[in-house]
Amino acid sequence: MIEFGNKISELGYILIPFSFFAYIIFRPLDFIWKKGYFKLVKSIWYFSSGIGMLFGDVRVEIVVMFIAFIESYDLIFQYLEDRKAQKKEKK
Repeated sequence: MIEFGNKISELGYILIPFSFFAYIIFRPLDFIWKKGYFKLVKSIWYFSSGIGMLFGDVRVEIVVMFIAFIESYDLIFQYLEDRKAQKKEKK
């Protein structure tokens, strides 16, 4: 069971950079479509970070770094969404 968990963890660390770049590409599309899928992706990243911290995985710093970049990128779109909502309120 532990070996299986280690293999899943290894796979996760391999996929993190790909999901990071996919998020950068798909977040603007989500801004247009307004589906809210970006929240699901971010929740998976936070969950993986929490599990890594719980079990003392040293590589969790990589996940935290990616989360910080994604949060800053996401804040740009939240700003645009807020600005768009304010313009609608003024009309």
